[in-house]
Amino acid sequence: MLDGAGEEDGRANDETDAIRNPGAFDPLADLLLGLIAIVVPLVGLLLASGAGSGKTGAGTPEPGKMLVIAAAADGLHLPSDGSHVPRDRILDDAALAARLLRSRDGGPPILLRIETDGLESAFLFDAVAARHGPPTIRQQRISPSGARP
Repeated sequence: MLDGAGEEDGRANDETDAIRNPGAFDPLADLLLGLIAIVVPLVGLLLASGAGSGKTGAGTPEPGKMLVIAAAADGLHLPSDGSHVPRDRILDDAALAARLLRSRDGGPPILLRIETDGLESAFLFDAVAARHGPPTIRQQRISPSGARP
């Protein structure tokens, strides 16, 4: 627009520049779009991880329906049949590997009860279970008094 002196008014140039230059955004809109670009993938990751599923695994497992393995200082104990695997044979025990394979192929799930002094046996069992066992194994740590921590 022309003013009284025949010169263009500055407001008209600002309006036409905004129309001609569609890349000029409002900073608040940029901030909002940036937050959306961060929040949406974050929510997707949380939902994919099962964080909102409510399945925490905090319930007490039913030992009668599981293969219970107790990790103690002297090795692994299987109360279901009374067998014992000494700590120095855990990595090489064929019977233990066969039980883990049966569990992986649709057998009963595994509950590993770790006694206070059985951390080394549990560590060795973890190596065998990673190779032969099912993808998930429930763990239960036993405190000295016999109660779960």
